[in-house]
Amino acid sequence: MGHSIPTNLAVFVDRDGTLNEDHGYVTSPEQLVVFPAVPKALARLNQLGVRVILLTNQSAIGRGFMTVQDLQRIHQKLEDLLRAQDGKLDAVYYCPHLPDEGCACRKPNISMIQEAAEHFSLDLSLCYVVGDKCSDLEAAHRAGVQGVLVLSSDYSVAAVRARDAGQFPIAYVAKSFVQAVDWIEEDLLRRHQSVTGGSALPFRGRGFSHYMDDEHTKFIDISPQRILVIKLSSLGDIVHTLPAVAALRERFPSAHICWLVKSQWASILEGNPDVNEVLSVDVSWLNWPKLVQGLRRQYWDLMVDFQGLFRTGLLGILSGANIRVGFAQAREGAPWMYTDRVSLPGDQESSWRLLEVHAVDRNLAIAQFLGADISHPTFHFPGLAEDHTSIGDVLQHAQFEGHESLIALAPWSRSALKSWPLSRFIQLAEELLRLPTFRVVVLGGPADCQPAAEFRRLESQGLVNLVGKLSLRQLPEVLRKMKLVVGNDSSLIHLAAGVGTPVLAIYGPTQPKATGPYPVAQHAIRRTELACSPCGQRACRNPQYLECLQSVSVSSLLESIQEIMASSVK
Repeated sequence: MGHSIPTNLAVFVDRDGTLNEDHGYVTSPEQLVVFPAVPKALARLNQLGVRVILLTNQSAIGRGFMTVQDLQRIHQKLEDLLRAQDGKLDAVYYCPHLPDEGCACRKPNISMIQEAAEHFSLDLSLCYVVGDKCSDLEAAHRAGVQGVLVLSSDYSVAAVRARDAGQFPIAYVAKSFVQAVDWIEEDLLRRHQSVTGGSALPFRGRGFSHYMDDEHTKFIDISPQRILVIKLSSLGDIVHTLPAVAALRERFPSAHICWLVKSQWASILEGNPDVNEVLSVDVSWLNWPKLVQGLRRQYWDLMVDFQGLFRTGLLGILSGANIRVGFAQAREGAPWMYTDRVSLPGDQESSWRLLEVHAVDRNLAIAQFLGADISHPTFHFPGLAEDHTSIGDVLQHAQFEGHESLIALAPWSRSALKSWPLSRFIQLAEELLRLPTFRVVVLGGPADCQPAAEFRRLESQGLVNLVGKLSLRQLPEVLRKMKLVVGNDSSLIHLAAGVGTPVLAIYGPTQPKATGPYPVAQHAIRRTELACSPCGQRACRNPQYLECLQSVSVSSLLESIQEIMASSVK
């Protein structure tokens, strides 16, 4: 994308209150707390080829609260945090002076901006300043730069009042740095199209943002004949996309819908009535030339990117699709590659895993934008005749008598951070096997076979271990036969919910409202209310490691199972 962005353009960013929490004075690396979504948002600017330059007033040096070396250590930590998520600062400018020293560098004075402009040969009329204080916005005005305000404190409110009083203009008021970056991307697009007429930029878009909570739903009126759906992985996420694709099929009954998916998950889509073609692919970079060539051999009216990553957005571009739709909050700069973007409500500083909008509903928002009726979400797992026969053989071999209540345990998850201890699942199985009307089935894939050996000693008591013995295509039909599925936040509970089987799910760091069994209100969630949970993090920072999961007891889960089974009418 870099070739389409002017090289004499930069985004000047303030530090405290914009990129990180403002404690008054940040005088040590330990006090630097960067807002969670900032590194990825800043990386999006880097990926666009836009220079990002830090401008910060640091009178704490002049006051003797810290040294220049302390500031350098703070900025080293900041750069390390950004680099860990593919972000970087092109330069850092700071003013160490007191407000009454009369220097030319302290914002709202503009010598730092001028020095950066000279060093990088910038055209200030193309640049932006992003900050949370009057000094940032006034500096932008003095330098002839567009000012973007981030609402993060009382300082921000004062800036709005100053604007209203006519002291300086504000080009855009954002709720967060992420939203500021979203607007800058849109503005860059508008500027480019006003100059080129849109003809030279392959990543152009209409800049249309559809909000799920609009009073009057907006949608585009199109009649595509060939639709490319991109949702590569993983299994649970693919399940969450099924209702949106079903809605698209209902909206465009005669269209040819092709689903691009990783080879390992393709079989779950075989026979799906909503999909005409399943394109099973290897998306490694080595295979890209072949993949792109195959896509370009066909004509696509519409590409829908439910994955929301740089490579899937790029695949949409390279496919030649005229209309490319995805999420405005997609990651890695992907929104820049869409012609139309669908925005989601919620705290934009939060991880997608923490948004209180379920993944199914997020995907349905795209279908709604395309004019589909989303009032009846539908999961299609058709199965094939040979699958039903082989499943019957498996259950007959397990000597099920037909009157027992089959309870499936799904003790696995892709992340250890989402996994209730295996030892407790074994204890739970032991307790259930003592109850005469329950039969316990353990489910999982080939990768789970080794840990599943821990259940072997319970097979003599009636436990049925089907881990690794079922194909992906057979799993939905087996889950249909269960009275209840108990498991971690994993693909198996999403499959179970999709086929209509009640789920008792154990949640810790993830947000059930975003990724729970769908619809969440119809299933049971067991989690411990903690200040740090859900955190959405990839590492536990609680001194009591994984307290959110460890504090869920076997007895509480057993009690929940008995309550659910007693009230079940299935």
